[in-house]
Amino acid sequence: MIRARTVQAVALVLAASALIGLRWQDQRREAQADTPPEAVTVVPPQGSDTFGDMRWRLASYRITSTRGAPLPLPVRPPAGGVYMQAEVEVTVLSPRAERFLDEIAFTFEDADGRTWNAVGDFRDPGVAADRPQRRPGAKFRYVIIGAVARDRAAAVRLELAPGEGHAQDTSVWRGLIQRELPVLRFGSPPAVP
Repeated sequence: MIRARTVQAVALVLAASALIGLRWQDQRREAQADTPPEAVTVVPPQGSDTFGDMRWRLASYRITSTRGAPLPLPVRPPAGGVYMQAEVEVTVLSPRAERFLDEIAFTFEDADGRTWNAVGDFRDPGVAADRPQRRPGAKFRYVIIGAVARDRAAAVRLELAPGEGHAQDTSVWRGLIQRELPVLRFGSPPAVP
């Protein structure tokens, strides 16, 4: 009797595990089908490239403290973590560039694929309020900041990609992403103290 119940219990556990595994595999397959593969453009040091109707050039990377940070900080750094700040020079190439800027996701990523979310804002608050400064040909500086693990700070690189809402009908990215998701990746920062 005890042996039969043990066999039943083991069978029940195995059946439940199999169902959970099948459900996970099905959800994974769905997520992969909904997410196109990335088309990564790597920007060489001191180089620039176009993304979202704007030309982007990395001006600097630096580790910063919470004191005097130029932006509202997105999250607290992990234990022993730091804030990584990237400053980029942006040149507007078309009138719709402003819409792209609102729909870009910024992240810091290391070579192992670990990512940390970041936020961006205008270096000069006057640019944010003065829309004519963002017309085609206009140039401005944009600051991106995120919390990263201290031991990874010297190895992270800045990435720009369409935000999560890129598939929505109202997205400026809609129709531009066919088979691949565009990603702009800047090289690793120079030695960070």
